[in-house]
Amino acid sequence: MQRKKEIPKNPRFWLAAREAAKVLTDIEAYTLPVSITAIADHYPHIEILRYTELKERFPKVSGLFDFDGQNAVIDEMNKAEPDRAKWREHSEAAVQKMRGGDKYLIVFDDRVRSEQRKRWSISHELGHVFCGHLDDFEKTALNRSGLSDEEYAVLELEAHWFASELLAPTAVLTLLDTSLYAVKIDLLCGMSERAAEKKALLLKRGHTGRELDNRRLIYNFRDFIFQKGWLNALYKAIQERLKTEPGLFWSIYNICRVCPACGAFIEKPAHDHCQRCGEELKTPRGSGGRYPRGGDLYFPEGKIYEEPEGREIPRPARFKDAIEYYAWGYIRHAIRLKHPEGARLYAVLPDSAVFTDGAYYVLAYAGGCANVPYLIRSLPDIAYYIRTYGLTDVKDLYLCHYNSEQGTTDWYKVKSAPL
Repeated sequence: MQRKKEIPKNPRFWLAAREAAKVLTDIEAYTLPVSITAIADHYPHIEILRYTELKERFPKVSGLFDFDGQNAVIDEMNKAEPDRAKWREHSEAAVQKMRGGDKYLIVFDDRVRSEQRKRWSISHELGHVFCGHLDDFEKTALNRSGLSDEEYAVLELEAHWFASELLAPTAVLTLLDTSLYAVKIDLLCGMSERAAEKKALLLKRGHTGRELDNRRLIYNFRDFIFQKGWLNALYKAIQERLKTEPGLFWSIYNICRVCPACGAFIEKPAHDHCQRCGEELKTPRGSGGRYPRGGDLYFPEGKIYEEPEGREIPRPARFKDAIEYYAWGYIRHAIRLKHPEGARLYAVLPDSAVFTDGAYYVLAYAGGCANVPYLIRSLPDIAYYIRTYGLTDVKDLYLCHYNSEQGTTDWYKVKSAPL
């Protein structure tokens, strides 16, 4: 029989982050918000059940899942506490390991109005499962009376950290080329406002420099991060939330201009009327006649956003059947963050594209001749980054330079003279 571990004295944030990343990789998540349904479908040993459904099956719910009884006690305790900062929150979800097996039951209170709070509550309980709280320790959160306040706090902090990394993975958010305010994280990740504020505060502390260490996770999110897929996700989230939360409009106004009449996004900062319905666009009260932060995000309806590139790169004539390598934008950012001369090399690459026919890879470059020797020396490194971060088997990498000055096309190969 395996010996149970002691509850650690300090939260294992590294463990919570690792397990959350593993879940995202397992379900092959590639966009935000993360689908809780996809997690439940992928792990058959975890059942997620609504509280109202549980009540229908078992009218006399007691114990861990008796949210009504627990919350009535919490209300009485809060009434006796004059300091509101010390008030306890209502119980909205719980998890229990089923007897005689390895299955887990998570019950959440579906009567809670906020979808974001429900997502957070479920993710928190998933944290208890994936962090091993119900298996590794003799004392667990299932037996609250057997835990000291310090032990309980450690387990809760680990579950909180897991939920935060599951719904709003730091590795993904830190790579987005934008300032992330709490309202954006709330909309992008489907988190509660309070949780989004904490995540925004964490991100303001700066990069850890390890954003690309989980290569499979970032690879799956490559289009979301590097092809501006997050802008489309934000656009969809705003459209959906405005249907049920009209009051959200003024919060959104802080990050982009929205027509209060039809909900369309205003395409240009100079527009004083909506291009869709003609409604006059009035500035919010107290703005001093200006749109707060107007101009940093615009969403023309139906437009697909992609990362701004350099000039358009034609397909090399020698590779008629070649297709553009879809992960090149991601590889460029990996070079920028990881290569010893990342900033210099990244500054050269906007005028480039990579094409492949499945066997050979071609770096097509349309920039100035002065950068070609540097690119030739960098070809082995570029091939390494395509292999390592693109998870692609690159045997041969060629450089095709479109020399606009002489009207010629020059070819080079890794560690070789011009072809």
